[in-house]
Amino acid sequence: MEAEYVGERRRRRLIILIGVLLAVVAAVATYFLVTRPSGGTTPVTQTTIVVAAQDIPARTTIDASMLTTATVPTSSALSFALTDPTAAVGQVAAIDIAAGQPIQANMFSAGTAAGVAILQPGETISPDSPIWRAVSVTVPRDRAVGGMLKAGDHVDLFVTLSPQIFDPNGPATGFTDPNHPPASTDVRYSDQTTKVVWTNLELLSADPANSIYVFKVNEAQAEEIAHVQSIGAAFTLGLRPPGDARSFDPAPYGQTTNNMITEFGFKIPQEIVLSASPSASPSPAP
Repeated sequence: MEAEYVGERRRRRLIILIGVLLAVVAAVATYFLVTRPSGGTTPVTQTTIVVAAQDIPARTTIDASMLTTATVPTSSALSFALTDPTAAVGQVAAIDIAAGQPIQANMFSAGTAAGVAILQPGETISPDSPIWRAVSVTVPRDRAVGGMLKAGDHVDLFVTLSPQIFDPNGPATGFTDPNHPPASTDVRYSDQTTKVVWTNLELLSADPANSIYVFKVNEAQAEEIAHVQSIGAAFTLGLRPPGDARSFDPAPYGQTTNNMITEFGFKIPQEIVLSASPSASPSPAP
């Protein structure tokens, strides 16, 4: 009886010892797995994006000093972030951009409320840069190269005016009595006059269906065009061939009806006086 009890106690001790040994082996294995180098794992892909190097307030023209790049884990949330800083230089921030925020194309202003991009990529605004503006004119298809113009074309803009000449001592002039020629040959009268005025203008937008064309001009040219429009002038567009940026002085140019008659020999209509002839007597009734 005593021997059986002793044998049972030895078996329990052996089981406990085996359990302790298994626990020690498990602890060692866990430590090894946790602390071993992770060189065998797949590396996370990285993407280089453009971020703001400083706070950029809305309506600010972005320059290179305001931008930097950052390498971050690839994520679908950054699919619209720019990867090339030059794509943001010269753009105008449409919203406030915080330092460190990824730069996206939808953060830029289109240029005007109408969505016209006035500045070219890389073109910036500075105290010494031209004061660029966008202005529109109405030109029918037959005076706008058949309505085939498109954004990016360069054109010359012709103006046809109808100046009104007034005699300070009387009504508007324009009719001369052929029986009493004027004492001076330098007589001006109300009629149309046409001239090329603005040259090599860049076309920003073309809407031939509505006869609307938008040009990039400086502030002085915008003022001149605004005045010409206010007096009801007519415009004509002359398309330049690609690469023709030649300038010329428009001062010697200009045409009037008189110039055309003199240069091309147009015939001038004259009055025809029909001589009086006796009327035929009616035939007597039978």
